[in-house]
Amino acid sequence: WEYDRVTEKTSAESNLTGCELVREEWVETGSGTYRSANFPEGFNTDCELYQSLGKLAGSDTETAAAKRVFGKASVCEYIYWHYAYPLASVCPEDDRFIGAYYGERTPAGTTTIWEAFTSAENVAPSDGSGTACKITGHSNGYSYWWFKLPVMSQDYVDYEKQYCFRQTEHIRSEERPGGTEKTENLKHYILVAE
Repeated sequence: WEYDRVTEKTSAESNLTGCELVREEWVETGSGTYRSANFPEGFNTDCELYQSLGKLAGSDTETAAAKRVFGKASVCEYIYWHYAYPLASVCPEDDRFIGAYYGERTPAGTTTIWEAFTSAENVAPSDGSGTACKITGHSNGYSYWWFKLPVMSQDYVDYEKQYCFRQTEHIRSEERPGGTEKTENLKHYILVAE
């Protein structure tokens, strides 16, 4: 028997000795969810919410070996936040001034108290300027007015570049190739006595 044994191989390397490159393809290796927010100037950068979220929307990235593809961004929840001014004693939250910056002067005091929470509820602004939302039950005795910041969510998929190769080995054997072998140019010689 005489034939060419064909072996197909895949690798993350772009070159394999003794092999012919057949094609390249992207293979999915994982997926996840990316969350971000467009934080305004004045937001407390030391708080956990700021540090746990991306600062820019996710965008596709690609190198020679890997890529990440992002889906469409959508709002998944809201951050409600404010700076409040200190009170002489802990009181029920009330219709008190808030600030968007640390150290902002209000008619009742300087804003040095940071508060924030997250919620899936989209509360419409209802103050006179249309910038603050009235939400009760979240302030530690300061104000029920909050600024609102949407948190965006994007699914993404990770890919790795795979290279597909073909290796051909010429075989001469007394045995017929096995049924699982991929072969080409199969020839069977029969010895004929004269």
